[in-house]
Formats: sequence, structure tokens, C-alpha cells
Amino acid sequence: MHKTILALALATCAVAAPAQTTGPGGRAVDWEKVNPTLHASMQADRAAPKPDAVIAYGSGPQHRGELRVPVGPGPHPVAIVIHGGCWLSRLGDQSMPAFSESLRRRGIATWDIDYRRVGHAGGGWPGTFQDITAGADHLPRLAKEHGLDMSRVIVVGHSAGAHLALWNASRPRLGGEWASGAEQPKPMSVVAIDGPAALAPFVGIDAQVCDEPVIVPLMGGTPAERPAEYRLATPAAHLPLGPGN
Repeated sequence: MHKTILALALATCAVAAPAQTTGPGGRAVDWEKVNPTLHASMQADRAAPKPDAVIAYGSGPQHRGELRVPVGPGPHPVAIVIHGGCWLSRLGDQSMPAFSESLRRRGIATWDIDYRRVGHAGGGWPGTFQDITAGADHLPRLAKEHGLDMSRVIVVGHSAGAHLALWNASRPRLGGEWASGAEQPKPMSVVAIDGPAALAPFVGIDAQVCDEPVIVPLMGGTPAERPAEYRLATPAAHLPLGPGN
């Protein structure tokens, strides 16, 4: 299953691009002129069918996920999908409906989760990471009713979501509040599309990529000021990733 998702991810990564409609300072952006590929992906997202269900995994407005389930008898393999958007709230709703729909049509259920970002109340460290934990670990509660196969789970993320997907895969090595319980999903694999595996090297580059500095606000300080937090939040510091490690 993970090879199928990887092939689809590489083939449709443009569809997974963030659906930004405004730039810094709220300036309107004509994406058809600025980035035709991104414009096409936004159009595809708008045309995608609605999810089968929008389900809360917590009490906040970002604590929700979009569930898509293939037609036919299950249990179905399932992908936890984590959107990008530079970890920033100003980029708006960043679900990946067209990408998720492409997986659903190929027999793979998707659980496309939202989460708090910089600019949301409680976003950044540790709230963003607590949301990824809660969103991913909510999946088994949906399994029986929706015919999901918890033995065939993968995590897919794009951009900032790629970092968070890798981080989710590092959780068994972190322990403490981040560790998954015995009944929580044990992903077979993780697919990271165009996102960093380490945060500290991204400081300084982030303003060029995201139009504003984001890593220091995300982590609540610089790597020198918060070395323990940066290490916890950096999946490259916890290799090898994956179940059993």
C-alpha cells in the first residue's frame, strides 16, 4: 500500500499545494498569474467531492478531520493526511481534498486532519504537536464504524505537514506524552512531500519560503534558547523512524 501512496503523492504533489488566497498583510494574490500550478491545484481542491464526514477529535475549531472512505466492503487501508501551509494560521483551511479524493478512488480511505498553527490560540510548541498526536490517535475510534483496517495505516504529509508526518513517525522514540498507546495506529510507513525533517537548519530560510519567519515563533524561541524542544520536534534527530524502533 505504501508504494501506491508514494507513487500517487509524487504524481499529484501539485494538488497537495496549500490553498493560499492572500499574501502577507492580507494582500490578494492572483495565483493564476503568480503560480499556475498552484492555481490548478486550488481549482482541483474546490472541485473535489465533500468528505463522507467531518469529525471532531477535540474541542477546538481546528480539532477536526475529514474522513473519506472508498465504496465497497472494508476493511480499507487508510492514510492519515497532514496538510501544509508553513505552520501558519493565515493560510486558512489547508485540507487536501483533491489529493485525499485521489486516494479514496483507488481504494484507500483518508483521515485528513487539521491542527492549530502559529496565529491560532495555543498554536506552536507544544499545541501543534499535541494536535497531531490527538488527531492521529483518534483514528482507531473510527475504524469499526467506517470499515478501516488499522493494520494498514500510513501517514502522508505535504510541506509543513511533511515535517509533522515525519514527527508523528518519530513518536515511539520520544516516549512520555508523545508515545502512542497500545491501541493507537502503528503506521506502516510515512510519505513526506516537500518538507523539512529538521527545524533548526530552516531558521533564516523560512522567511524566504514562507514570506515571514515561522520556525522561531513555532518553537517559542531560537534553537540556542530551546534546544530540548527543538530536539523533540525534529524527526531527523530520532532515526530510525517507524514501528518497533
